[in-house]
Amino acid sequence: MKLSDLLPEPVHHDSTVVRRDERQGVSSRGEGIDVEVLAPEGERSMTPLLATLAPGGAMTDYVSQPDEEFLLVVEGKARLEFASGEPIELEEGDSAYYRDLGGHRLVNLHDGDTRVVIVFRRRNTA
Repeated sequence: MKLSDLLPEPVHHDSTVVRRDERQGVSSRGEGIDVEVLAPEGERSMTPLLATLAPGGAMTDYVSQPDEEFLLVVEGKARLEFASGEPIELEEGDSAYYRDLGGHRLVNLHDGDTRVVIVFRRRNTA
């Protein structure tokens, strides 16, 4: 039996493709962070982002999302700091899934760029 036999056939009628050169983003030079949006706004429940932290880059303030969040380090090493608890060091390939309680921030611990995929769930605003 093949893995494809166990998985349902994907449905592509609501797919959105964002090419690398079409991504929208913002930069915080003072913090050494670039953030790219990996999917456009719309009637979606998740927001995927790609954050690139330069050497020495760190979020100055704690940010808070209203719900669950997922983070995957795709390159480098980072520390995920929570306003309410112990920091977590994450290396390339490590991930964290958490509910934000009081805010969090990222710090680059690598001597090069650190790239992190972040996905958070948006609350229904309707």
